Amino acid sequence: VCGEGRMTRYVVCRNNDGKVLPDSQCDLTTKPLAVHPCGDKDCPPHWVSQEWEQCNATCGRGRKTRRILCAGLENGAYKEYEESRCGHSKKPNEEAACFERPCSKWFKTSWSQVSKLT
Repeated sequence: VCGEGRMTRYVVCRNNDGKVLPDSQCDLTTKPLAVHPCGDKDCPPHWVSQEWEQCNATCGRGRKTRRILCAGLENGAYKEYEESRCGHSKKPNEEAACFERPCSKWFKTSWSQVSKLT
C-alpha cells in the first residue's frame, strides 16, 4: 500500500500582532499545505485533498473551497506533479455547498397606542 500515512499541520492567517484573521486576509495562492502523504514506499501520482476553507457565508447557505493537488511519493519524499499525471482518476470537488447557523432576523411587535408628550 502506498501513501499509507499522511502528515497534517495547522495553517492559519495572522497579522503582525499575531491576531488570527480570516483566510481571505492572506494570499491564498501562497497558503502552505496542511496535508500531504507520507510513507516509506513509492506512491504514484494521486489526488491529495487539502482541508476545506471556511464557508464564505457567516449565516445561511454559502460555498466552501479546498485545494486539490496531484502528488505522490518518490524515494519516500513528497512530490507534486502536473494535474494530467492524475488523470486516471476523477479529481475530487474543489467547491461544495455549506450551511452556517440560521441567519438572524428582526422581529417586531405591533405599534403601541399613541401617547401624549407632556
